[in-house]
Amino acid sequence: MKDSLLHSLTYVSRYYGLSNSPEALVNGLPLPEGKLTPLLLPRAAERAGLVAKEKTHL
Repeated sequence: MKDSLLHSLTYVSRYYGLSNSPEALVNGLPLPEGKLTPLLLPRAAERAGLVAKEKTHL
């Protein structure tokens, strides 16, 4: 898998016992250059049954 962000999301999903294929997590999302972006991560995470929030540092 060449998409490291999607690979990471799939790994975390499986770690928590949520069986999701990488394809199912991004199906229908507008992937620039065919890769998951940080802006699309919350939508893909929701499909996995997870919650992703943007963290900003002060």
